[in-house]
Amino acid sequence: TWTNPSDVNGIGGVWYKLDAAPVSPVDGDFEAGADITAISGIPVGTDGEHSLWIWLADGVGNADHGSAVPVVLRYDTQRPGPLADLTVSPTDWTNTNNFDLSWTTPADVSGISGARHQLDDPPAAPDDGEFWPDAIDGYDGYVVPGNEDGEHQVWVWPVDGAGNSAAAEDANPITLRLDMTPPEPPLSLSFTPGGWQTAIAASFTMTWENPADLSGIVGACYQL
Repeated sequence: TWTNPSDVNGIGGVWYKLDAAPVSPVDGDFEAGADITAISGIPVGTDGEHSLWIWLADGVGNADHGSAVPVVLRYDTQRPGPLADLTVSPTDWTNTNNFDLSWTTPADVSGISGARHQLDDPPAAPDDGEFWPDAIDGYDGYVVPGNEDGEHQVWVWPVDGAGNSAAAEDANPITLRLDMTPPEPPLSLSFTPGGWQTAIAASFTMTWENPADLSGIVGACYQL
C-alpha cells in the first residue's frame, strides 16, 4: 500500500517488478486502476527476502522507472529445526520451585522469535503447549504449576520469526526435579550403649531407618 503523489492527469496504474531493478518504464508487471493505492496477492515463489520495485503511471501512461521505490518482502514457510544443548539449572533435586532453562537455537531464514513448551506430556502438534515470546536462547524462572513434587519433563521447541513452530517430534525434553516436602521422621530410632554411662568420655551411637523420600536422604540434623 502507498499514498499517491499529486499529478495533473491523476494516477492510472502501477508497475512493479520482483527481484531485479527495472531497466525501462515498462520493465515489469502493470496493474491498472484510477488512483490505485494497493496491490494484492503478489507471489514471491521461494522462501527468503525479495525486493519488489514499484513505480506509478499517470492517467495518460507516463511512467519513470527511475522513480521506482524498493520494498522488501520476507517469506518463510519452513519450520525451524529442534533446539540443541537444552539444559536446566539446577540439574539435581531442589526444594525451590524455580528453574532456568537454556539452549542453542537452530539457524532459520526469519530467525527465532521464541519457544513453545509443554509439561509432563509430549506435544502432539506444533502449536500445542504455551508460547514464551522472546525466549531466544533460554527461559529463566520456570515454575512447576501447583508446586507439584516429583520428576517432571518439560518439552521445548522453537518458533521462528514468521510464526512457524518446529514439528512436534522435534520438541526436546528436559527433566525437572522438585521436592518441597520434608521427609518423615526417622524410623526405629535406637542408640548404643543403653542405660547410664559413668565414663567421662562416654559416646553414643544413634541408628535408624530412613523413610521413603522423593529425593532420598542425604543427611540428618540433631540437637542435644
